[in-house]
Amino acid sequence: MARIVEITGCLQRLSVYSGRWGRGYLSITVAEARELGVLKEDVLFAPSITVTGSPLVGLNEGTDYRMRGKLVVHPQYGPQIDVESASVELQPRPEALKKYLERNIQGVGQVTSAKIVAKYAADDRLEELRDLLLNNPLALDIQGILGTKTAKKVGLKGAPDQGIETFIHRDLSVRLGGEGVPDSVLRKIGVWLAKRLQNPNSPDAITRSWELFSADPYRPMLDISGYGFVAADLIGHRMGVDRNAPCRLAAIAMHAVMQSCDMNGHIFLEREEFDASVHGVDHQADPNECLNAAIQRGWPVLVEGNYKGRVYLQRHHYAQNRLAGQLKAMAATQCQPLYAGRDLRVDIAGLEHRMTQNMRAKAAKEGVKPPPPFCLDESQKRALIGLLTSDRQIHTLTAGPGCGKTAIMELMVGVLGRSRIGVFCAPTGKAAKVLSGRLRQYGQAAKTIHSTLGVKEDGFVHDESSPLFADYVVVDESSMIDVELAGHLLAAIPKKCHVIFLGDANQLPSVGPGQFLADLMRMNFDHHQLNKTHRNDGGILDVVNQAAAGEMTLVDWNDVKFSHGLPVASEESIAPILLQYERAVAEHGIDSVALLCARRKGDIEKPGWNTTYLNEVLRKRMNPTGERIMGIRLHLGDRVVVRKNMNLVQHPAADGKPAVVESVVNGDTGRVDSVEYGQKAHEPENIKVRLDDGRLVKFSVEEAGALGLAYAMTVHTSQGSEYAEVLFICTGGVPSFIHRGIVFTATSRAKKMLRIYAEDSTIRKIVRQPIPKRNSALVEMVGEAPRRIVAQLEGNEPSGRINDTQVFEKDTSQGVSPEAAFLDW
Repeated sequence: MARIVEITGCLQRLSVYSGRWGRGYLSITVAEARELGVLKEDVLFAPSITVTGSPLVGLNEGTDYRMRGKLVVHPQYGPQIDVESASVELQPRPEALKKYLERNIQGVGQVTSAKIVAKYAADDRLEELRDLLLNNPLALDIQGILGTKTAKKVGLKGAPDQGIETFIHRDLSVRLGGEGVPDSVLRKIGVWLAKRLQNPNSPDAITRSWELFSADPYRPMLDISGYGFVAADLIGHRMGVDRNAPCRLAAIAMHAVMQSCDMNGHIFLEREEFDASVHGVDHQADPNECLNAAIQRGWPVLVEGNYKGRVYLQRHHYAQNRLAGQLKAMAATQCQPLYAGRDLRVDIAGLEHRMTQNMRAKAAKEGVKPPPPFCLDESQKRALIGLLTSDRQIHTLTAGPGCGKTAIMELMVGVLGRSRIGVFCAPTGKAAKVLSGRLRQYGQAAKTIHSTLGVKEDGFVHDESSPLFADYVVVDESSMIDVELAGHLLAAIPKKCHVIFLGDANQLPSVGPGQFLADLMRMNFDHHQLNKTHRNDGGILDVVNQAAAGEMTLVDWNDVKFSHGLPVASEESIAPILLQYERAVAEHGIDSVALLCARRKGDIEKPGWNTTYLNEVLRKRMNPTGERIMGIRLHLGDRVVVRKNMNLVQHPAADGKPAVVESVVNGDTGRVDSVEYGQKAHEPENIKVRLDDGRLVKFSVEEAGALGLAYAMTVHTSQGSEYAEVLFICTGGVPSFIHRGIVFTATSRAKKMLRIYAEDSTIRKIVRQPIPKRNSALVEMVGEAPRRIVAQLEGNEPSGRINDTQVFEKDTSQGVSPEAAFLDW
């Protein structure tokens, strides 16, 4: 187990990689080496220890530093310190100051350093010189001290960038390096402050930047990724910011809304929820004062109506209002039905016959038993007929696993052929790949929603002014779509184009805000639901259905195994699961196996049932020879996942041509394929990742920070994917996060084998907990559909050729056509 140490020494032989991570050696005393346990008895020179980390960037060889970090034992390099903070150790003594000037300040040699130190010593100002060198070197008046007319530019030797942000960062590091704020964030704050200085070249620029920051250390939260309220409040407390200062109260309001909406998927907070969230941040804070401070200081927090109204983040309020307007307009739109043939049932029957022939030809080629004739059941036929003959613009088709959503899409494409132009998409690359596999026989392919909309540096190619060219758009895995992405998608839909949303309401809702599919199901559109299962998935499907129903028998099947217990995590208790994972990978391939956990956060050095620890262990087992990519915590060949939506420039704009931009989304998985190096052979510039959907995408070193290991994944990350084998570690937690949706989504990812590791009582408790409702005003803004129930159709013969859906009406006052009927949700 690593321990935190603090040590002082002279930095030697520093190497910096990609301008963001360094490795060096710190000369230390024999006593310090002995205390650290790194003293070699046969050492002939002063002992040293390896130091690594981003705080080393910008430091200079030959300078004394005080460093704080974790003492770890690297399997290849031995004991070393993973540095968390580094500050110059400079005593206000003449020799020390001269040495520092010569080693660190540009244009200063022995003669100049002696004159500078002598000048300050004569006035008994050596401490002032020490503080000036550490905190504001730009203010050093070399020209005035030397009495020359030739100005000497002040700069730091060895710094990768001599801009003012370099000095501001160093100043912040000295002042705040021990406050638990990552060095990468301090660098971002330095850049943020530099852009806000009116005259960045003035001698007092660093002093003014500190004054700007200390006046409101919370404000950068709005612009800097990774700088949240906890870090800002630690700094604010050290600076002596009053707990009731308006800048702090505004930040509490912002944090309270962001945290609660992010955790629970709400679009807004009811006033009681906001008050509770504020008190969760600071039980003494007054929610009204926090809201007042946020609004008066221009933070993006919005209260609808009076101060007892709903509390929004401005971007969520805009996204909801935009989407509600789009849906309202589309609800009033009448479209030409997709089917324009003579007899739809005859066309469907012909396709069923052709699919049967194709399936039997494939079976004969593979030497297996021919399958039974392919035939849609009556509920599937009615859904397909409804989709093809409805004049509504928006349609939904919802069903559980094995009920035939994609089979209906196959037949719909077959019926329409080339008479209609279709576009197919899904939220993630893997979901799009699964859909593409079913449509390939018709020459169709699916892409991610982002790729379908066309990514450019400042947004999307397709929007209201440049819609998609399509007669119908099919969107799979619609439960994963949040309100912001839904708004972008609907903006690009032509006025008379049909949109068909496929999904399963029992799956986890979107990671982002809202419950788009669930809300859509309650609106006056064309809805269809399938309930009959056709896929013979044995125990897997049975367990999935049990999870959806909220009760589990926990009975083992040939393709489902329960552990019937989950011990406290330790190296010994985790080992059997790791062996099962390695066996499954050897059998199916790494991209066809998923080790799923409900939790991500953990300690890479402390055994735990979370992806953080399991990924660190599995990386060493699954990719032991992968070459370390200097500057980031990844190796060549690593299995990785994208953790946020990003637009990545693959080729910059040149010769009048626009930049080539590739879109990746939260949850895309793949493998680190290769590295592109810059002018220095050891400094990587770009990381190339081969995604599971086949794309080779380039990430800059900075952008690669959004990549995480994916040997083990969270259940949320697995949405939209299918795996031959799933190993699911199910642990308890708060009902707002751990509920039956977690179990349903995890278990429904498996196709051939499912292994569930959990305490029986824990998993039973979890599936009894329904998926929590999310705060959304979409339905009330657009209007709720009349309540209808689709008839159970098994054994009922249709009475006509087309539009023959039988319905039992609970409310027909609004005269909705049979094509708009849907399940009472």
